[in-house]
Amino acid sequence: MQEVFFVSGQAASGKSKFTKALAAARNLTVLDFDDTLTETISKHPSLLEELGMEKFLAQVGPERYADLIQRALVEFSAGKSIVLEAPFSKQIANQDLWDALVQPFADRGVVPTLYWVSVSPEVRKVRLLGRAADRDREKLENIDEYLSQNPTKPPVVKYVAIDGEKNFIRQLKDND
Repeated sequence: MQEVFFVSGQAASGKSKFTKALAAARNLTVLDFDDTLTETISKHPSLLEELGMEKFLAQVGPERYADLIQRALVEFSAGKSIVLEAPFSKQIANQDLWDALVQPFADRGVVPTLYWVSVSPEVRKVRLLGRAADRDREKLENIDEYLSQNPTKPPVVKYVAIDGEKNFIRQLKDND
């Protein structure tokens, strides 16, 4: 039976590492929100220049999420079990948005499982500074302000909590 998983969490929470562990444990195809970021930037260079990275990402978010779901449906239609990795910030904060996001899979007989990865603000800060990704540049300019304006809030939708500071394999076994 095919499975569909969503992995959510804030920047530097450990989404990517958890997604890889989950994919390996369950033989899943990974679809990452950032896989097409370079392509999206290439399509909208003047918008990025005008808005800056954070506002640009917010502006093109709906386009990127639609693309992620479309890519996921292609893989799912090919018979693969999948895991989608993205922040899903707005969707996990609103049951109606979440229901709309997962509806294409529910229509195909699968109710996706959401894993939400979180870490302490202190760990997020260390990880953001350590990875120094270009997409985080604006966050890093005033990281303490960024963290205070983006506190960790658990989803309002049903989810499985994952501690991004602990062993992922153990947590997967504990949640089976």
